[in-house]
Amino acid sequence: MAQYALQKENISSSYFSGDLLRSKKQEFSEKHTFIVIHHKGRIYIYDPANPINTTGGLFPNINIVEANFDEEMRKGQKRFVTAKNILRKQGVKDVYYGVNNMTQVSAENIL
Repeated sequence: MAQYALQKENISSSYFSGDLLRSKKQEFSEKHTFIVIHHKGRIYIYDPANPINTTGGLFPNINIVEANFDEEMRKGQKRFVTAKNILRKQGVKDVYYGVNNMTQVSAENIL
């Protein structure tokens, strides 16, 4: 549904199934789906399943990706890309999205 709404607004996006680490200390990843957005030369990950709770209410969880997500996908290696929430709210930690259909990959593969 989220990707459909983005497409209706002519925002380039792709739906991915992969993995998520919520912290570098997490022993193994969990299966997760997310949306990769290309906008004005930047790559973002939109995670509609995990909104950010703020004093103003719930906000969409949109993250800036530090690595080139598309390049990492083409490598075919089991890695995570670091994603920083655009709100940069105190207490909002980096999350790590997995690429290439990983299953239970450890945090040592974070870029």
